[in-house]
Amino acid sequence: MRAIIFLQHFRGKAAAGILTAGVVLLCGASLLLPGVLGARQEAALTESPLPRPAVAGLPDEQARAIPILYDLYRARLQPGNFGWQEGDASLLPQLEQCLAHLAEAGVLPREMTESVQPVLDAAAAGEEGASFLTQQTGSFAGVQITAGAGTSGRSGPDCGFVSAVWDTATGGVVSLNLSGQLPQADPAAMLDAWRQDLGLDALDDWQDEAMENGLTSWSDKAQVYLYCAVEETGLRLTMTNLSGMDKGKS
Repeated sequence: MRAIIFLQHFRGKAAAGILTAGVVLLCGASLLLPGVLGARQEAALTESPLPRPAVAGLPDEQARAIPILYDLYRARLQPGNFGWQEGDASLLPQLEQCLAHLAEAGVLPREMTESVQPVLDAAAAGEEGASFLTQQTGSFAGVQITAGAGTSGRSGPDCGFVSAVWDTATGGVVSLNLSGQLPQADPAAMLDAWRQDLGLDALDDWQDEAMENGLTSWSDKAQVYLYCAVEETGLRLTMTNLSGMDKGKS
């Protein structure tokens, strides 16, 4: 009789133990399940990335694929925030290379780069009356040189001035300002050649508008203005990133 009672008690304990173990396993599985599901969902998203939604006022996907535009947006670079500082002479050769490239690409007449070469020479030689500033913002670098009368054979009251900002990653020039006795040039042809050199002609929505001494060109896809003005004593090329800014357009 005692044996029967012991056996029944033992069976009860065994059943309770099995039940307890089952509950523990079930709880553990329920804790692991969200982690497993989360890992599977993350893997699925990684294997099939979702496309970026288009955002109003930002460049579209085609424009973002153009290296110079991508770098410009990433740096948030604007003509007024170049942050000029005391000159770094190591950037002077890069400036000369940029001007040579623009001449080779047909953006600048070779006579124009030759006319400002004395300004570059004066800065490189550290001549009295020549001063320069430089800047670096993200992948962009720039040089601004002023050379007065008497530097590198210059004469007269006028000063020579060269200012340029370029993307060191692509070599593309986004701002150029030359001052001095410059040869004549066609701003429309110059802007078109500059646009091609930067790879921006891949966009098909450029809208050109004539202005006094030059013209502007706007791309809604790129959210960028290009500006070219040519005068007897000055040249200006400027790319302005208007992403997130008031463009004054409806």
